[in-house]
Formats: sequence, structure tokens, C-alpha cells
Amino acid sequence: MFQAFRGSVRDLITQFDGCTGSKAEKIAGEYTKTPAAALSFTETEALLAQLRGAVKNINPERLGKIGSLESWSGYWKSTGTFKVRTIKGQHEAEIPFVLETYAASSDMPHITVLLNKSPITGEVNAYHDKNTLSIFGCGLYCDVKAKPAFLLSNIMTPYIPIVTDGKEPDLSVVASKLAEGVKKTLSRAQKSLSGAVAGKKRSQKEVVGECLQEAIAKASGNGEYRFSLRQLYYAVRPYVIRETGKEPDYPYFCKELIGGYEAEHGDIPLMYRDERGTLYHPHSGRDISIGTIAVENYHKPAWTFNKVLYIEKEGFFHVLKEKKIPEKYDLALLTSKGYASRAVKDLLDALGEHGEEDVFLHS
Repeated sequence: MFQAFRGSVRDLITQFDGCTGSKAEKIAGEYTKTPAAALSFTETEALLAQLRGAVKNINPERLGKIGSLESWSGYWKSTGTFKVRTIKGQHEAEIPFVLETYAASSDMPHITVLLNKSPITGEVNAYHDKNTLSIFGCGLYCDVKAKPAFLLSNIMTPYIPIVTDGKEPDLSVVASKLAEGVKKTLSRAQKSLSGAVAGKKRSQKEVVGECLQEAIAKASGNGEYRFSLRQLYYAVRPYVIRETGKEPDYPYFCKELIGGYEAEHGDIPLMYRDERGTLYHPHSGRDISIGTIAVENYHKPAWTFNKVLYIEKEGFFHVLKEKKIPEKYDLALLTSKGYASRAVKDLLDALGEHGEEDVFLHS
């Protein structure tokens, strides 16, 4: 820091919390007007010792927090510090942190870790066996006696060590606090759910129907942006977990819950479905990924094909292309991953509405 700073020693010291005015001059002493970059490492070590003796440690609470979230039934916050050994000199670093833990009951264990409100680059996993919930990854391994749960942990800190070149954080420095947070958060989550469990459970369909408009507003920024079906799923998921204690199944959510809702009420405004299919144009050799936005912008080329073959197995899709079957019979090929997506159905409807005579085949 001293070598990178272009001002005097006093100017640099005033940048530290609680070191303004006369206190900065007293700490700088004989180096007050000396350029900071001119000091040796030994001299900066001596100044660091004076700084630490003259000011109090930063209160971790000043680092900020996310705070409790309505969609999570359990929440717990703690603060602390961890030490980092120096690779040069004698002074270890004492780093403050705030740890927030959120929990919701679930049949499948899962954990997401945030660092300063952003997802970490490494992977942390949760595994449940009998009565033990194990959390491991990024230098972290801890066992907690608990039921499976959805967990979210946010760490606010100015610095954390890394364990790989991929900048995965070393979470072992907060392991004890994280384990304590998981225990207390899960306890609170179970208490908040106890009343709902005692009464009659509501179905996922009932919960989704009740919270859908609020989830749509959240996913779309109150109607300002387009959003994907998966974004809507993530907006709905916390409500379902909180009310039923289970994570909604994504295929069931897409096909039955949202598909059923749109069949009754029409398309959800601004929502689009991810690309899950491919349309092959004969003669031009063009592959088009099929999703809601792609279908909205699609225009069938005139007199290029008059048949569409829908293929459930993608392997046959490539075999037919290699054998030039589409070119031989003026045939477009269409496939979709898993169940035929809504976008694929919309595309077939659009192809059937233009003036050319078409034949639709299914394999």
C-alpha cells in the first residue's frame, strides 16, 4: 500500500478509519512529510504496529448485511473475526466478518453460499444421511444433526483466503460459525413450520395459484422486463418450500402448474421459455434453436419445405440430416428435449397458418 501511494505518509494514514487530523501526524511521526513510497518494508511494519495500537478494530456490524427475507422460514446472523497468517513480516491480519444463514425445510438438501451478496466461484455441497446433514466444499467440512433442508449462507467480509487458482474461497475460516448458524437457523425454521404442519397441508397447485402474481411481479421487475420460465420457478420456489416443506418439481411446475394456468388464463405476459428444441431447414442446412423468443421472430422461408417431421429421439435427427433425407423430400426436421415444449407447439401452429400446403409427421 505504501509503495503504491503517491502522497505523503501522513496523507496515507488519514485514509485509515479513526486516523484523521492530529492522530495521523502523531502516528506518522518523523515520516509525516516523507513520500509513502520511499519507506522500506521494515519502516512500514513499524508504522503498522503503531496504527494497530492507536485505533480500535473495525466493528463487524459495519460491514452490512442482507437481513431477514420473507420467503425463508429460518434466519440467523452472527459476527466474528478470523486470523490470516502473513507471508512476510510479523503482523497477522485479523479480518472481521458477518455471517447470515437462511433455511427452509426440504426433502432434498441443498446449500448456496454468497460472498458479499454474490455467489462464490467454488462449489459447496450438502448431503444428508440418517440424522446428519453434511456440508462440504471450498475448504469446509462440517456435520450437523438436522433434517435435510434448503440453506443459503451470506458472508460479508473485506477479505477471505482462496484455496485454488480459480479463486474458490477458503470457508474453513468461518466453519465453526457456519455450523452454529445452520443449527440455529434450522431450529427456527422448524418452529415456524410447526403450525403449518399441524394443520391441513395445501397442495403445490394451491400455493402457486396464490403467489403466482407476486412471483411474476418479482421476476419481471413489476412488469418492466421479460423473464424466463425458470426465473419464475425460482421466484415461486421459496413460497412452496415455506408452505409445504418441499421443493417443487421443475418438470411438474412447467407442464402441470404453469401449463395448466396458461390453458385456463392465456399466456403469461412477458414470460418466455428457454430454447429446448431445434428446427432444421432443408437445402440451406440451417439449424434454428427453438424457444419462445425465437418462435416470435421466426419467418418461414417461402417454398423451401412443405413437410415437417417431429422427432422425439435426437439421434435419428442427425442420421436423417447426414443421409440428406430433408433435401430429398423437402422436409423440415423438428426435435425437442424431453416433452414437446410450448415453443415447439407454437411453432407448429405458426407453420400451419401460412398459405402453403403443409404435411406434419410425427415419429
